[in-house]
Amino acid sequence: KRALKAKPEGQAPARNPKERAAKQGAVRLQALSAGMSRPLKDMLDVVERLQAGRRLHPFEQRLCELTITAYEKGGAPPLPRVLGEVKELRKECIECGKRWAAECKSAPSARAADEAQKLGFEDMALLADEGRDAVGHLVELVKNLRQVPVVQLLVPSVVLVGAPNVGKSSIVKRISSGEPEVNNYPFTTRGVTVGHVHNPDVFAVFGKDCQVMDTPGMLERADDERNEMEELTVASMLYLPTAVIFVMDPTGMSGTPFPAQRRIRDALRERFPRRPWVDVVSKADAERGADYDAELEPAGALHVSAEDSTNMDTLTGRVHEMLGEVATVLQQRVAKVQEEGAAGGEA
Repeated sequence: KRALKAKPEGQAPARNPKERAAKQGAVRLQALSAGMSRPLKDMLDVVERLQAGRRLHPFEQRLCELTITAYEKGGAPPLPRVLGEVKELRKECIECGKRWAAECKSAPSARAADEAQKLGFEDMALLADEGRDAVGHLVELVKNLRQVPVVQLLVPSVVLVGAPNVGKSSIVKRISSGEPEVNNYPFTTRGVTVGHVHNPDVFAVFGKDCQVMDTPGMLERADDERNEMEELTVASMLYLPTAVIFVMDPTGMSGTPFPAQRRIRDALRERFPRRPWVDVVSKADAERGADYDAELEPAGALHVSAEDSTNMDTLTGRVHEMLGEVATVLQQRVAKVQEEGAAGGEA
């Protein structure tokens, strides 16, 4: 409809009906071509820029990769194929617009110019119909990429890690300064609870409250077998300035046996030995399950309950201690980057 309203601008007035129809048809076809090709270019640029990782923090880059992986696993064609089809569609739209605009300009009569415009619109409609599926897949992917929640990348944070259903989100709610928000990622089946902790010392340096978030549950399996939700948990520990609260459920109700929870914990601790870390046994107010073994608890583990507040004050104090540790390391890294940047500028 917009293309049909397009009018020649900056051109001398048409001298006769033939010239008027030729100019009008060419302008409308060029407008339709641009109206179809420009949005395609914008979407292609979004995906290719994210794939290249330009100006992206490693955590953001990993989220994009996980979103794309989940998109392909959801039944969509492989992304390279979709991108190839959309690129070809855009190329054909541009060529079609140019070809029929030229036909309009060279038409021997006003009627011929009108007919060329009509045929050009029909050809463009056919192209749009042929590329509908590929464009639909790309639109959905770009929508998912744009909906990826934003987290503070350079603020000390605490992540709660553990098997599914061990009580991580309940603990987040209890130690947060305010009401936590729920972040929904395209590749997770449930939201990730993100709260904030006000630490005056950290706030004085970074000007922001610290983040505290639960993470998708980890299962006992090899790293190369992990799904996108588990990879989000690993990425938060790998790329964000975080301390870790590892949560174990002793009640037998989480679905992951207590011995398996300990093995998950040990594997992660071995991978991230330098992270500030506190072990927590949740649901201290509940009965222990049949597979619970006190000897499997990590040394110094803190027994807490989000229900009756058992040791929640102690845990909150430990959280502030760990945030201070993370802040110190983060300040050192920022200072080092600034020094290297200054040295590079002088060279």
